[in-house]
Parts: sequence; structure tokens; C-alpha cells
Amino acid sequence: MAQYVLDSEVVQDCMQKLVDARIHRHYPGYLCVKRLAEREGRTQNLDFEYDAFFDLFFQVRDYSDPYFVPFGQRHTQVDDLWFNENVAGTYSAQSIRPDQPFDRVVNVEKPDSQNKVSLRDRHWEKAREHLTGSDKVPVTALAGFLYRDFAVEFDSEPEGEDLVKVFRDEFGYDPDDDGEDEEYHHLYTTDDIEIVNDDFAQI
Repeated sequence: MAQYVLDSEVVQDCMQKLVDARIHRHYPGYLCVKRLAEREGRTQNLDFEYDAFFDLFFQVRDYSDPYFVPFGQRHTQVDDLWFNENVAGTYSAQSIRPDQPFDRVVNVEKPDSQNKVSLRDRHWEKAREHLTGSDKVPVTALAGFLYRDFAVEFDSEPEGEDLVKVFRDEFGYDPDDDGEDEEYHHLYTTDDIEIVNDDFAQI
């Protein structure tokens, strides 16, 4: 296998596509819980490891407001897209308020002041209703942004659909025996960001 990284100009296109979409600022929290559910093999009583998730996928710089979150329901000011280092101020059990969009998708419990989270029944439908303005999320742009700093291994020269497959595998959007995935197709769409093998550099 060889390792490949995505071209920085393509990453910028992906980021702009996400900024222009109607995706709520709490969508990263949902992605974090979805990834945890895939790793743990369950959807209930998960340790909400939001700090590690933001460090891995959203940290862009090491100083003030280190995280860049390209979601904000069409916020166009770049300053609105930076997120400070106090992730707990948004996602701790003490910070989440009833009936917030995130609360409608993820149940945050408070046993012994430790964050435990569970995905609500048919969470993918609730995520689209409350976190994406009923629109589908542009999946190629999302995968391009999330893996912008990763050296990803492929057997042959990759394209955009290969990067999307990495996203689907990591976040638990695996097709069933019939090749279908209700969650994935309800929440995501193939967008007009075209990533071809020339957009990757082998390292």
C-alpha cells in the first residue's frame, strides 16, 4: 500500500462547500458520537470523548481558537468559524440544554458528573431534521475536510469515492447485505466536489 495526501486547494474547496451548506455548529458533536458508536459497537452509554475528537479532526492551529469548524448554517464570516479550546463549554453535560438541536439527536446523561451519551432512536432522521436544515450533507466535501491532514493508505491511486469509503468505514456507514445503508443515504449526498487521483500526492 502507498500513502496519499489531499491537495490543499481541493481541501479549501471542500471547506467552502461545507461553509455554504446549512449544517449546524453542533454537527461535529454528532459525528463524534457516531464514530464512538462504531468503535464501541453500541449506541448507548458511550464516553463522550469530544476533546480528543476535536483535536484529531478540527484542530488547525496551536494558539487561540485552535479549531476550525466549517459549519454554521451559512455563516460567511471566517471569524464565526473558529472554535475555542473550551470544547466542554459546548458539549459537557452541564452545557447541553434540553431541546437544543444536539439534545434532540443525542441524549447526554450525567452519572457522577461524567459525560455519557447515547444516540436517540433513528438518530440519522433527527440529525437531518435538527442539524442540517433538512438538507443532506455533502459527503465528498466532508471527507475531504476531515482527512485533510491524514496520510491515507490505498492499494492504488485514489479518487474522491475512495476517501468517502474511508469516512464510511470509520463512522459506521457500512452497506448491509443488500448493499444499502439507510442512515447514510438519508443523511448524505454525493456533491459536486470532484476529487480525482491527480488531487492526491503520494508520500
